[in-house]
Amino acid sequence: EEQYHEIRHPSGHTVLVCPKALSTYYATLGVRFGALDGLQGDKTPRGVAHFLEHKMFEGADGTEVDRVFSALGAEVNAFTSYERTAYQCSCTDGENFSAALEALLQMVLSLTVTEASVKRERRIIAEEIRMNGDSPYERCYAELIRALYVTHGVREEICGTRASINRITAGVVSDHYQAYYRPDRMMLAV
Repeated sequence: EEQYHEIRHPSGHTVLVCPKALSTYYATLGVRFGALDGLQGDKTPRGVAHFLEHKMFEGADGTEVDRVFSALGAEVNAFTSYERTAYQCSCTDGENFSAALEALLQMVLSLTVTEASVKRERRIIAEEIRMNGDSPYERCYAELIRALYVTHGVREEICGTRASINRITAGVVSDHYQAYYRPDRMMLAV
């Protein structure tokens, strides 16, 4: 018999609040932008959504924003799927949760990207791609999907390939952020 409250902001942003008697507070900010999405008529390199997810964890001053969450006693994480990217935070302290939620929103609603930061992130994602290639579970899943879907985009890795991430530039990241990270494409669940 759980209930939630739905709030639709005039900007198109949807907020869902589900009050629960738990010892931990949670927030998830979902963005309708996943591995299958790309700009109309654009040859979007595979892995842009995942790349953008990584870039959100870099603050304007180049520091990693997870330090902000750690100082609040909060955890932050994210994932990219074929159809969405989601950013999550949790905290056991109700007073700090408010600040953690604000930090989550600040993290996702502002992007700082330079060619140097894209080059740095490219190395990190290339290593992630290599690690996925070494994982029996990831390899089995990827090969099963390729066998099931002959022509569908889910055949491609969410992270992209080493070749595709080399085509991702600061401009590509910025263009996709502007196109997809808009209030009308986001939902916040608390």
